[in-house]
Amino acid sequence: MALTTRLAEHVDLPALKAIWDYADEYHQQALPEVFRPREGGHRTQAFLKACIEQADSAVLLTELDGAPVGLCYVLERASPDVSLFVPRRYAVVDTLAVLPLAQRRGIGRALLKRAEGWARDRGLDEIELGVYEFNTGARALYEGAGYDTLRRAMHRRLTAAEGDRDAPGGDV
Repeated sequence: MALTTRLAEHVDLPALKAIWDYADEYHQQALPEVFRPREGGHRTQAFLKACIEQADSAVLLTELDGAPVGLCYVLERASPDVSLFVPRRYAVVDTLAVLPLAQRRGIGRALLKRAEGWARDRGLDEIELGVYEFNTGARALYEGAGYDTLRRAMHRRLTAAEGDRDAPGGDV
């Protein structure tokens, strides 16, 4: 098993689209109330080109025996310019995806390590990422790699039947 991870290039655009399309479909199936399908996928040629050309980001591509099987899209960010926040620059893993045929072979961990190296090379000393609760495999990968929960996004579905009539103050 020959595993290589490198910066993606323009020639890789079809492979990047296929991997991103897989990740998008995976999320659409798990959370159809949040993610919608789109004929031809959501990632346009222009989007993919911008991802690999931006100076403050990188798309890492992993190949298994020469075949593209995973990607990691990592970006540099800065804290908001608000006095509450400590000024800092950090990396964000926007997307990490590995095709099913190559999962559970260390590819996700290898992509994370490369993203961390990219961040260190830029003088960044922290990396963040988001993961949906349903994605237990990804959560296990990140936790196993030493990532901790920094913040939690919560939601609640509201139904018309509940209304606001039971709330203090009655009708609004």
